[in-house]
Amino acid sequence: MATISADEDEVDRWVKEQNAKGRKCACGCGRTVAVLRRHYWMGLPKFHGECRHKAMHAKRASVTGGKYINGTELARKLGISRTTLKRWVEAGKLPKPKKSISGMLLFKRAAVC
Repeated sequence: MATISADEDEVDRWVKEQNAKGRKCACGCGRTVAVLRRHYWMGLPKFHGECRHKAMHAKRASVTGGKYINGTELARKLGISRTTLKRWVEAGKLPKPKKSISGMLLFKRAAVC
């Protein structure tokens, strides 16, 4: 039988305390954010899963200053798939996008909307 070290016991106790506090999502949706063992070292989460993705997109939009729209959003607006969007760019039907550091396609909003 495996024994639990004092450190593991301390982490488990911390996780239970944090979950008992019932941390709410920072976006205001009212959902409870689950605290996991990894958060002991990484820091407490602010958002619920879906809300984290929404906040991430909002942050990206604010970083680009609203001048750019990413490929996924543009494909949704045009009603096409991302693959078709990429083909249209290669064929010259759409202006050449800028690439972010992470490789995301960023189109100038004024040029495509």
